[in-house]
Amino acid sequence: PATPQAATAAEAAPSPLHSTDSFAEAIAAFRSGRYNEANKLLQTFLGENPSDPRSEDAAFLRAVSRARLGDAHGAAVLAREYLRRFPNGLRRPEAESLSRQAP
Repeated sequence: PATPQAATAAEAAPSPLHSTDSFAEAIAAFRSGRYNEANKLLQTFLGENPSDPRSEDAAFLRAVSRARLGDAHGAAVLAREYLRRFPNGLRRPEAESLSRQAP
């Protein structure tokens, strides 16, 4: 039988449907050029779903969003964070380039 603690933990965890919806919403914002909104939605997604398989994409797209907003420093910081979390990530070459755009 489930304990009260287990029930509480299950209620607190985001549902897979919610994480799919929130990721899709972030991607839609990114694709439509709403980079500030996309950055915020991706940050929320990462905070709520740190081990989701899409976390690597979300982390990289946050850096790209900041770059497209003209925030080279913010993009570089996020690109370095991506490289720290995903040292062999699929977007490593692009992230390395972004990470060098600002001190």
